[in-house]
Order: sequence, then structure tokens, then C-alpha cells
Amino acid sequence: MCLGSCAILSKNQNYTSINLEYDQSQNINYAGVIPIKIKMSNEEGKQKDITDKRDLQIVLTGGTFLDGNIYIDSFPKSFDETQIKITASYIHNENSLTNTALIDYNFKGTLTINFQGVDGIEGDKANRKLKPVLLSDGKDGRDGEDGLNGSHGREISVKVWKHTSDEFYVFKVEDLITNQIFYYKYYDNGFGVKIDASGGQGGKGGNGSKGTDGRKGRIKDDSNINPGDGGNGGNGGNGGTGGNGGKVYLYLHPTAENLKQKILVYNLGGKAGEAGAAGEAGDPGKALDGQEEGKQGIDGQVGKIGKSGESGPLPQIMIENFNRSTEE
Repeated sequence: MCLGSCAILSKNQNYTSINLEYDQSQNINYAGVIPIKIKMSNEEGKQKDITDKRDLQIVLTGGTFLDGNIYIDSFPKSFDETQIKITASYIHNENSLTNTALIDYNFKGTLTINFQGVDGIEGDKANRKLKPVLLSDGKDGRDGEDGLNGSHGREISVKVWKHTSDEFYVFKVEDLITNQIFYYKYYDNGFGVKIDASGGQGGKGGNGSKGTDGRKGRIKDDSNINPGDGGNGGNGGNGGTGGNGGKVYLYLHPTAENLKQKILVYNLGGKAGEAGAAGEAGDPGKALDGQEEGKQGIDGQVGKIGKSGESGPLPQIMIENFNRSTEE
């Protein structure tokens, strides 16, 4: 789909409008991703892609824009928040070009309600450069840092009912830790629902860095300096521990009981973080004639794999005839 509008120009220039191009047939739903191209056009129809231009200004509601993608909000405060508004502005040769597009959800694809724990951050890869060798022997590589632990999945209460308009269903999700409430609109048009409160994955251990090479041998006047030994490689960092799965309480109103088989709930333990790789050993310096050979450094050790998180308790699914009007 291409949405274009002519911009007000300070001078007569080739480019007269900005177009916002995306595939309208793709799944546009909560927590989804919409690839989008932003292009300038002239009166002859010639286009220039400016999606990656640094001075392109984007104002977006209902999501975030990054690297040519719209990331749709995952935590709506109202079930009526089902539209994305994007405004693109660009100044070309003192000409101000702007355009706005409204993108409505089409509710295609699985409804994803994501309350997973956050993945642990990867340990520092220890790739900072070592200072130059002043002595003959190479320096040992630095050890990689341990990956951080993943956070635990959330504890949530989910209430589901058919809206009083009888057109769609409402998923009301309350975070029982923060007491925040979020609403999702769902149409029963063949797609399922995924509720995920799994733990976050442990962060990968950082890689150990390489030991530096020893200096080559030197003979000058009366001094005879043998070549240096290679530095040892740094050890890899340990992987972080995965977060534990959260707790999920699912309450289905009788008007939504038919959705029971379409809802999948996950509260698995987070995966273990991967081990950091060992740093390579440095090479010995080159020996000159008559000098003793230097020694090869020793490779570092691979880090340890982290531990997986524990899965949460079995989700509780209950049929409850609560008052729909007070929930809306």
C-alpha cells in the first residue's frame, strides 16, 4: 500500500511528496512488526528511498520505529487502541516534506499476550584491545564476563469475555506484581491466542580475548634478548541462569467458554545462557639465529553453561460468571 501527500515547498524542487509503503495484507496485530519504506517522489513518479536517512523525523503513536520497522505496542491500556499513526518529515534542499498514515489493526495472526521475563544481557566479550607489549612476553587475554540472569515471568490474572456488543472478545490482563492492567481485543476469525509468562533466557557468557604475541628476539651490540613467550588466552564467561516461569490465572466468562481450546498458556523456565568461548593463545616471538625459541601461550578455558529456570505452576483455568459491565 502506498499513501502519498504533496508537501508545502519553499522552492520549486524535484521531490514534491513523501510516500509511506507497507504491505496491508500482512498480519497487523498486537506485538507485531510492520516493515515500512519511506520514499520521496517527484512529479514524474521517480522515487528515492530515505528510510535510513539520519535526518528523517518519525513521530509514531501505537508503537516504535526502528531500522525500517514499526514495532506494534504489546501493552495496550484500552481495547480501543487498535490504530497506529505515523508521521514522516524530511527536509530536502530546504524543502519541507511530510506525510501521515493511519494503520488499522486487521487482527490477523495469533493474538500474542507476552509477559515473559526479560532475557539476561550478554557478558562483556572482553574484546578491548590490550596495551602494546613493552616487555618481551605477550600479555594474557582478558576473561569474558558472566552473562546476567534472565528475569522471572510475570504473575498475571487474565479475564476473558465477549463484549456486550457481541462483536469481539476482550482479554483483560492484570500484572499482579505492578497492578497494571492491559486490554486486548480479539476476533474469533480462525486464529488462536498465546499467553506467555515464561522466564527470560540467561545471558551468554562473554568470550575470552586472545593473548598477545611475544616480541621477536633482538640482538644489538652486546645485548641478546631472546624472543618473548606468547600470552595465554582469556577464559570464557559463564552463561546466566534462566528466569523462572510465572503464574497465570485464567478466568473465562461463560460467553467466552468456547475459546478454551484456542488459548495456549506458557510459563516455562527460561533457557540457560550459553558459555563464552575461550580466548586463543598468543604466539611466541620469532627467534633470531642462535636464540632460544619462545613458548606458545595456553588457550583459555571455555565458560560454563548456565542453568535453566524452573517452570511455573500449572496455569489455573476457571469458568466464572463475573459482571462483564464492571470489567469494561
